[in-house]
Amino acid sequence: MGNISDIFFGNEYSLYFFYGLAFVITGFLLLMRVQRKFEFGKRVWLLSGFALVHGIAELIHGWIYLQKNYIFYYDVSWAFLFERILISASFMLLFYFGIELVLIVKPELRFLRIVPAMLWVAWVVYFIGWKLYINEATSAESVYIGFVTSRYLLGFPSAIITAIGLYMQLELGNYLSIPQLNKYIKASSFAFALYGIMAGLIVRPGNFFPANIINSDNLVNITGIPVEVFRMACAIIIAYFVIKSLQAIDSEVLRRLELAEVNQAVFEERERISRDIHDGVLQSVYSVGLRLERCMLTYNGQIDEEQVKDMEFSVNKLNDVMFDIRQFIRHLTAPESCPDIQTIAAEVTEEFKMYPEYKFKLIMTGKPIYLDNSKLINIYYFIKEGLSNVRKHSSANNVFLEVRFDEGGLKIRIRDDGVGLDAREHGENNLQGMGLRNMYERAQRLNARLNFKSSPGFGTEVLLDIPV
Repeated sequence: MGNISDIFFGNEYSLYFFYGLAFVITGFLLLMRVQRKFEFGKRVWLLSGFALVHGIAELIHGWIYLQKNYIFYYDVSWAFLFERILISASFMLLFYFGIELVLIVKPELRFLRIVPAMLWVAWVVYFIGWKLYINEATSAESVYIGFVTSRYLLGFPSAIITAIGLYMQLELGNYLSIPQLNKYIKASSFAFALYGIMAGLIVRPGNFFPANIINSDNLVNITGIPVEVFRMACAIIIAYFVIKSLQAIDSEVLRRLELAEVNQAVFEERERISRDIHDGVLQSVYSVGLRLERCMLTYNGQIDEEQVKDMEFSVNKLNDVMFDIRQFIRHLTAPESCPDIQTIAAEVTEEFKMYPEYKFKLIMTGKPIYLDNSKLINIYYFIKEGLSNVRKHSSANNVFLEVRFDEGGLKIRIRDDGVGLDAREHGENNLQGMGLRNMYERAQRLNARLNFKSSPGFGTEVLLDIPV
């Protein structure tokens, strides 16, 4: 074992530097993964705080080792004292993290929240208060007592309660139906239990139990590796598996949100079609019924010219109704995914070619950018709604669809040269008729700006500005 231990001893500064750095990096990585979607993710800031404070304390410890060969012990003893306080504070944060995890599953145990603060205050009073009167708080003996008691009183129980709290989160993996999440949680729980032993029970040798048996010197004699290396390994394992757990949760939440967006889009499209059927198809059928009823009432064995006109009107109207119903049925199914904006533009162009009375032009400029599936679906229905409004209400000859990519995002412009309307009557606060409400709702989902320009006799222009 001697050859292995020689690698570490004599390089205590480097050992503590990398040990502290591992915890600081872990803290920053965890801080970036704090989330608000699930209770587990909301508590990660406490774990991040533990890692950051603990890492800073160990970096100070390394600095003390670097200085001790050049200055007297007393000159760095206050740094030792400050380091002990930081270590104990970090354990208190870890203690709170573990208790908060337990409370997610067992909220009736909220009285446990007072335990970490009580233990920390007891430690501070003993270490700084009482010891100050019977011995200098900065003496070697006092620093050692502070070191041992902080780990026994706070370090070990905080790591064990965190291991238990993590293990209790296995229900989360079952709820989210993520099999690998349970594996990550179990590995994190085991790593914390191991860390509790390495950081809470294995201390420097002392003349009392259990420090006279379970100590860092005996660990080195058995393994040839300092306890700090084991603690650093635990920190890396904890960071890896906790971050993997959060990533798994994020991926599942994102998948569910996108699925909800698709389902919401389907529901809203069906609602729109339901309104259109009521306002269009049913009204047309009602009109046909009235015409046919008049034919029946005026029929006297011979068909006159007026009755012929009524029947011709009815036949033409029924043909229109059949066409509209086919369109409604076609639109009832929302696409599960949209490959890209170019595919959407090509599809709506092909659909508009079914109406030969319009001259349709598609204009695409700029370099395409990535858009997620939920945005593409909302864009798809926005364009279809806009072109549907043109067909129903504009009486236009020329229709333009412009899709432009630029540095600010994506701009979609639908323009016609039809009869136009008064834009003041169709603003965001007055969304009755013509499908404008649906278009404004799509714009809101895209966090986009929607501008509406029109005036009677001069056509209509709708501009959707989507930031990305």
